[in-house]
Amino acid sequence: MKNSEVVFAPDTSYSCGKCLKCCKGDWLIAITLEEVELLKSLYPNVNPVSGEDEIDGKKIYLIARNEKNECIFLTESGCKIHIEYGFDKKPAVCKRFPFFSKQWDGKKYFHLSYMCPSVYANRGAKGERLISDACASVTEKFSGTVIQEEVHLAGTQTISNCEYLLLEEKISRLILDPRFSLDDALLAGLTLIRRASDSESINQIKNKSSDLDEALDIVMESIAKRAPMLGLYRYMIASIITNIESRRGARFEFSTWKNDLSVFSKLLMNRGRIELNRTGLIFNAQHLYNIHWPRKEKPDLMPLRRYIVSHLNHKFLLTASDIEFAYHLLLGAYSAVKYYTRAFAASEKRSMISSSNLQRGIECVEYNLMLHRPMKERLWKKKIVRGWARKFLFHHSYPSSMVLF
Repeated sequence: MKNSEVVFAPDTSYSCGKCLKCCKGDWLIAITLEEVELLKSLYPNVNPVSGEDEIDGKKIYLIARNEKNECIFLTESGCKIHIEYGFDKKPAVCKRFPFFSKQWDGKKYFHLSYMCPSVYANRGAKGERLISDACASVTEKFSGTVIQEEVHLAGTQTISNCEYLLLEEKISRLILDPRFSLDDALLAGLTLIRRASDSESINQIKNKSSDLDEALDIVMESIAKRAPMLGLYRYMIASIITNIESRRGARFEFSTWKNDLSVFSKLLMNRGRIELNRTGLIFNAQHLYNIHWPRKEKPDLMPLRRYIVSHLNHKFLLTASDIEFAYHLLLGAYSAVKYYTRAFAASEKRSMISSSNLQRGIECVEYNLMLHRPMKERLWKKKIVRGWARKFLFHHSYPSSMVLF
C-alpha cells in the first residue's frame, strides 16, 4: 500500500495511548478460524473462543473473556500474545484497531474509531507518520479499483466522481467551521446536496471558495427552508435507540418485543422513566428535552464535528442507495448522539451537558449505529421497505426535526 493511496480526514492525529480500552470493551472481538488454530497452537491449555457469530454471511469466532469481561489474553502488562510472540501473531482485528478502511476509486479512506480515547482527543502522530502506522496495522492486501465515473446523488440523478469529492469537501468545511453552530452546518450540508441536484447550480459546488459570504448564504438558505417540527419525528430516534439497547442482549432477535412495546408506550404517551440496558442509564424522559444543547457555548463540540467529518471522509454517504438518502441517515445518527448525550446528563440530573457526557454519547452511537455492530442489510434490500423509508426520511419536516431534536 503506497502512502499516496491512503487518505485520512483533515488534521487527523492518533498514536496508541496503551489504555487497553479496546481489550475491555463489550463489543465483539472477532477472529477467523485460522487465527483460532494459531492461538490454540501457541496456548494449547487455553480455549481462545467463547462462541460463534456471523457477519456478512461469514462465520467468525469470539475471543473468550475473563470474569472482568476482558479479553482472556489481557494481562496487567498488556496483551500476552504481543508480549510473548510479537505484534505479527496477534489477530488481525487487534492489529487493526482503531483503523477502519474503505477502498474506493483506487484509494483507501480511513476512519479512526472514536471508541479509542486517543482518537477522541485527536492526540498523537499525523501526516506521513500516521499513514505509516495505518499501513502497518491494516494487513489486508490492497488492490487498486476501477475509477468510478459517477455516483448516485438522489434517485436516478447522478454527478461525476470529481463533483462528489468537491461536494464532500464543501460539506466537511462547513461542519468544521466554528463560526456556525453544528445544527446549522449540518442542515446547510443538505442544502448543498440539493443545490447539486440542479444542473445549473453545479458550478457552485465546483467553486472551491471558502469566502464567508458564500458560507453564510448556504447556512441562511437552509435556515429559511426549515419546516415546523413534528412530534412523531421528535420521538422516532428515541424509539430506535431504545429498541437497539433493549435488544442488545438478545443479539438482534425480536424476542424482547413486548418489553420494547412497553418502553415505546411510556416514551410516546407520558415520557416517563426510561432505562437503556447496555449503558445502565435510568432517567426521566420529561427532563431529557430541557437539557441545553450548545450552539457556540461550552462544552466544545469540535470532537463531534471531527467525528462526523471522519465518517464523511470514510465515504459514509456512498454506503446507501444514494448520497441524499445517506445524508438523511447521517442526520439521524447526529440526533442519536444528542439523545445519548442528554440521557447521560439527565441521569446525573444536570441542566447542561458536560464534555464527558458528549464523549460517552459519541461512543454509544459509534458502537451501536455507525461502525462496530452495523444493522443487517437484508431488510433494506426489499423494495417496499426501502420505498417506505425513503418517503419517511424525505418528508419536508424530517431534516429540521432530526437535527433540532
